[in-house]
Amino acid sequence: MKSYIFIILFPVQVFCTASKYFPLHQDNNWTFQSKFLISIQTYHENIVETTSFEGVEYYKFDNFRNATNVWTGISGEQVLTLVGNKAYTLYDFGAEEGSTWLAPDPPSSVSGRIKLVSKTEKIDTPAGSFSNCYRFSHRIDDSNSYEEWFAAGVGLVKREIKLMGGLIEAVLIDYSVNTTNVHGFKTQKVQNFYLYANYPNPFNASTTIGISVPEPDAVRIQIVGPTGRLVDIITDSFLPAGEHRFTWTALQHATGTYWIIAKLGPETAVRKILLQK
Repeated sequence: MKSYIFIILFPVQVFCTASKYFPLHQDNNWTFQSKFLISIQTYHENIVETTSFEGVEYYKFDNFRNATNVWTGISGEQVLTLVGNKAYTLYDFGAEEGSTWLAPDPPSSVSGRIKLVSKTEKIDTPAGSFSNCYRFSHRIDDSNSYEEWFAAGVGLVKREIKLMGGLIEAVLIDYSVNTTNVHGFKTQKVQNFYLYANYPNPFNASTTIGISVPEPDAVRIQIVGPTGRLVDIITDSFLPAGEHRFTWTALQHATGTYWIIAKLGPETAVRKILLQK
């Protein structure tokens, strides 16, 4: 008698932490307010150009830590920076807390040693409050160091530069981030969790469902049929802050009244929709 072994494969959705916390897209820009002693200044960090190097897409910042023409790219969970014709690890979002590595040499202005300090810090800025921030410490020498905090779907939200002459603190006050090249969503600032009216409604075959997420969080959107039975799950995943659109295709379902149920933490939003064939 022959024996058969059946292997069932379940799809697994993998999220790249580095892409969530360090969103790279041309025209992304961040505005910061920095304080040093009694001086307060506003400055911008913008992505202005892209190029490829050894199979990795790199994005050029016109201003990054007061350095110009800094190129960064993402490979796996690492954010790389180009120094000359060589790539170095700048941030490692896949590292364990407490891990350290050597930073690249000048001219990138980020020499020294880098440490992943924490993955769970909360930072309040004029641009919003951000939970589960990654904190990296960059020790350049005994007198100079950087502390940087990154939020999911946003990027850098706070930077502290410790110098012999004092402390420079920069906090995010505004940003415009598009991450569609990585995750298929666009990050925008929104105030509340909200389930928009689907369109079209009534619909035949497919309809678009939209939600707004005020802070990065796990979101579940499901479809319940006329009998109250779960018929489909649109998404059950971590989403960054912003507005998101999904398409539900109902070719295999019968005409009738259905319900969209969206859940974010303790909040639940419901909308009635009508499928007509």
